[in-house]
Amino acid sequence: IFFSLGSNVKSSFISDEKLKLILSTFSKLKQRVIMKWDSELINEKPENVLTGNWLPQDDILAHPNIKLFISHGGLGSIVESKYHGVPIVGIPMFADQDVNVNEIVKEGWAIKLDINSITEELLYWAINEAIYNDK
Repeated sequence: IFFSLGSNVKSSFISDEKLKLILSTFSKLKQRVIMKWDSELINEKPENVLTGNWLPQDDILAHPNIKLFISHGGLGSIVESKYHGVPIVGIPMFADQDVNVNEIVKEGWAIKLDINSITEELLYWAINEAIYNDK
């Protein structure tokens, strides 16, 4: 699983509470997670999570073992993900991201979550739905 909220979303955009929720969800997964995060230190990072402040997104999405992209829904991210056939769990933050994620949800290869109402259960469900639902 690849998690990136793009180059414009900084770690400070995500509250400590939301970060803990995301990491707790990741800790329950059997998959490994590559997480773009611009802060060097993440407290209580699960063993299945690898972080980096810059990662080669297109190369990661091209890897055959990548099963899911958790993304902010920027247009570049959507184009790369679609090209490589990687489903998205979209968490739009601002600008055109909401509209972009709505479009790929309509196309049938994404699930949209709202950062303000996200829960651990909902994120866990969305990840598994996107990975294991053949559509």
